Amino acid sequence: MDQMKMAKKLYDAQKQLKKEIIEVVSSDENPEVTMRFSAAMEIKSVEIDPEFLKPENAEELNNLVKSCIRDGLAQAQTVAQNKIQPMLGGLGKLPF
Repeated sequence: MDQMKMAKKLYDAQKQLKKEIIEVVSSDENPEVTMRFSAAMEIKSVEIDPEFLKPENAEELNNLVKSCIRDGLAQAQTVAQNKIQPMLGGLGKLPF
């Protein structure tokens, strides 16, 4: 495959990754935090249950948000690798 075709395929794949949405919820039982990410590793939205926005919940909220960000970015990275890796053939793993 020539370089122009490869560049076009990668560009198209990146556009698709921006459209693919991954949702991460803090927990199934008590979804205090819900975050959505694109597979291009962009945060698309953050929703926090208003009932959970109390000073006594600040530390737990901080931990839930960090956990959602970590999990969402990890899932986005996996999706991106699975979509782009086949196009790279033997060029190795993506650097992210």
